[in-house]
Amino acid sequence: MKRLPIGIFVLVGLLVLCFWTGHQAEIVHGSIIEALTKASEAEIWEQTASAEQARNEWDAHRTLSAAITDHTALDEIEAGFAQLEVYRRQNNLTHFTATCARLSQLISALKEGHELSWENVL
Repeated sequence: MKRLPIGIFVLVGLLVLCFWTGHQAEIVHGSIIEALTKASEAEIWEQTASAEQARNEWDAHRTLSAAITDHTALDEIEAGFAQLEVYRRQNNLTHFTATCARLSQLISALKEGHELSWENVL
């Protein structure tokens, strides 16, 4: 009977940690999606700044994503950001815009997988 409160405390702590991580992922991925959407819809001089902002956000929070996500999806997103840089240097507006939209969809799917819901917790 003495160990029951310790077990309950550990379970509650894990649940709180799970919800906190999901909330943080939702915030981070939401800002990256917003920047990529802006990059895919903006004028050419604004696209680079928005895509760079999205890349910086992704780099700053990569460890959070790596801790809670399958690395196959992360590798695909990393490859997409590398393609963005190539298309930017080539001034290939069509592929740049398409890659921004694809990255936005990939990160949106990643965000949905970490939403705060009972299905994701359980």
